Amino acid sequence: RAAGPIAEAYMVTTDEQPQAVELTDRVPVFPMPDWMGMKGIGFRATEPFLIAAPPGNGKTMFAVNLAAYLLRANARVTIYQNEGRAEDYVIQIYRVLQAMMPPPSSRHLSAQDCYDEKPAVAEWLKSEKLRIVNIRTDGPQEVLARMVRTMSKRSTDVILFDWLQNVKVRDVNQKFDAYAFLAGKFEDLCLEWKIPIGVFGQINRESIRDKRMGAPGLGSLHGCPDMENKAGLCIYLKNGLTGAGNYHGPAFLWANVAKHRAGSVGERTIRVNYHSQSFDGNLHPEEV
Repeated sequence: RAAGPIAEAYMVTTDEQPQAVELTDRVPVFPMPDWMGMKGIGFRATEPFLIAAPPGNGKTMFAVNLAAYLLRANARVTIYQNEGRAEDYVIQIYRVLQAMMPPPSSRHLSAQDCYDEKPAVAEWLKSEKLRIVNIRTDGPQEVLARMVRTMSKRSTDVILFDWLQNVKVRDVNQKFDAYAFLAGKFEDLCLEWKIPIGVFGQINRESIRDKRMGAPGLGSLHGCPDMENKAGLCIYLKNGLTGAGNYHGPAFLWANVAKHRAGSVGERTIRVNYHSQSFDGNLHPEEV
């Protein structure tokens, strides 16, 4: 990666390390990692992308794995999150990065690995490559103000937003308007700064309960069809993570790529490195 933001490069995944090549139209495209089972899927820097799932079905773990992949590709990542502590996020990202080291396909972290990670996690918390911003008490305007400051400083290459429907809205009767407002502003910010915003959201409970619906898709996002309209890539996760308790290692998600401006759509199985400890019991009352 050349110095400066990834504004003139196309990151290409290989079995070894992501590489950068010149783009002809100067619009950066970030491919999803091959090892996650996302070959051929990518998101453009000039528009937001959407990852949605039922409660407890892998939104945050997908964000953690994607962030680790981007960091390994030498991109700077900022995560705006309302799930929990910044330390929890950094621990999970660090563990995924460790699992990606050779041999990437089968490595499981031991108790000693987890004990030895504390100094490294402390360093990541101070790193300029990874920033975790807690927005649990922020409303839509505060969230946007923070993003504008980050983008205007050119201090990040990718923004991940986890999760949309947990943004604090004072009047419950106006929450859908607030989500629509954010969706429109996310689109504007991506166009202006050429920094992609990955939005994580919750799927409607009705689409989970109704067995006849099959794959979740467009129209499944709880309270915010505008986000689906604005996003250039929409991926819906379902069926939850394999493993429970203190399981560490590979896990699998079922996914439906329902919208993809840059390529194909369809169902696929996604592989993630899953480490459950720090996020056990992180479901909010709205998700239970």
